[in-house]
Amino acid sequence: MCTLTETWIPHQRLQLHFQAPEPIPLFGYKGSAFRGLFGRALRDLVCPDKSTPCSKCLLQQQCLYLTIYESPTQPHTETYRKGPNHTPHPFILTPPLSLEKELPPHETFSAELILMGSALKALPHLVLACAKMGQLGLGYHRVRFQLHQVTLLVGESSHTLYELQENRLQPVNKISDFPKPSCAPQPLPSPVILEALTPLRFKSRGKYVTTFSFESFFRSLLFRLDDLSRLYGHGPLPAEIPQLIQQAKQIQSCHEGMRWVEYRRYSSRQKKYLILGGLFGTASFDGDLTPFTPWLRLGEILHTGKATGFGFGKYRLLSTPTPPSSGS
Repeated sequence: MCTLTETWIPHQRLQLHFQAPEPIPLFGYKGSAFRGLFGRALRDLVCPDKSTPCSKCLLQQQCLYLTIYESPTQPHTETYRKGPNHTPHPFILTPPLSLEKELPPHETFSAELILMGSALKALPHLVLACAKMGQLGLGYHRVRFQLHQVTLLVGESSHTLYELQENRLQPVNKISDFPKPSCAPQPLPSPVILEALTPLRFKSRGKYVTTFSFESFFRSLLFRLDDLSRLYGHGPLPAEIPQLIQQAKQIQSCHEGMRWVEYRRYSSRQKKYLILGGLFGTASFDGDLTPFTPWLRLGEILHTGKATGFGFGKYRLLSTPTPPSSGS
């Protein structure tokens, strides 16, 4: 049976499997290219009047594209993330993690799409949008590719929702019939290694964190999870946030191997190149991690920090290897 922590923010994890007949040149981190293409495909799919700016459209209150991709601020919902235009998105799109200069031809490359809130009900539209991404094409030359398969990840198992050959999406109501694994968070032995799979971009006291600490990382994680819980879950996070943050100050770093990395991305909205940066690498911690374990485990799925729509904030927790015995 799943714990309260794991079910407090309903979500689904989808693995998207693509193939291209020719190589797709994409340099470095690929999150910006995939996110931009996903947004364009979704808007093309659902917008009935592309000649009208979104801000002047009569359908903006019911628009699936605006609700999911733009995520306007909810006026009556208090969140930690402040801003005039946006709240955390109900989706996370993690691109292929390879930093190679191109996606190879005839080989499967995968992305992960996590859905929450309103995005859960839009699953068929979002799968169609992912298929349409291939029709629009990636990279400078807009190389086309195909969505071959979509799988739903449930714990350590996966279930096929869509296959190109059948061109049919398994009915959404079937998802609830899949067997549910035990969701009790696994204990974390101390010390533990935190590995950033994509850059971690978060702030402390109004400034981006460039020197990693467990306290600043965990504070950002709790704030994000609480925002997601208020917007897409069952209300405020069931946790004593100030108390947990105080406890987080007691966790000491054994090894800090994080470095600040930056990637250049093109903003079609601003018509210019922007720099997007975050912490990347590994860090290890020593101390009693029991109070933090459920939230650290949930963060492995729902990411942390900013720019999660680009796939930023993905990490995993690893046990430190046991040193070999010195005896004969």
